[in-house]
Order: sequence, then C-alpha cells, then structure tokens
Amino acid sequence: MSSDFIKYFLIIGVLGSFTTFSSFSLESIDLLLSKKFLLAFSYIILSLSLCLIFTFIGLNINKLIN
Repeated sequence: MSSDFIKYFLIIGVLGSFTTFSSFSLESIDLLLSKKFLLAFSYIILSLSLCLIFTFIGLNINKLIN
C-alpha cells in the first residue's frame, strides 16, 4: 500500500467517522437531556435505519455496475 493511501484512510476514514459519530451522539444526548424524547428516539431510529438502507442500496448498485 502506498503511504498516501494510508494517510488518507486515517485522516478521512477513521477521523471522519469519529467526528460524524460524535456529532450524532452529542445531538442525541442533547435531545434526551432537553426531554425531547420523541424527537430524540425518532432521530436515532431514522438515522440508523436510513444509514443501513442506503448502505444496502449502495452496495447493490455497486454490484450492478461491476
């Protein structure tokens, strides 16, 4: 593997996923602490569900293309 690949994997992949997950977690906890329970659980369920659905769709599109 090239050093550029490893550098970009670490910077974009690993650090990017941590900041995205941290934002999701912070927003979820903030909604729960604000006692906006319906909004918090809707946000959590929709975020996770849509993420999984669109990942599945993306994988299937990739299989069709390749």
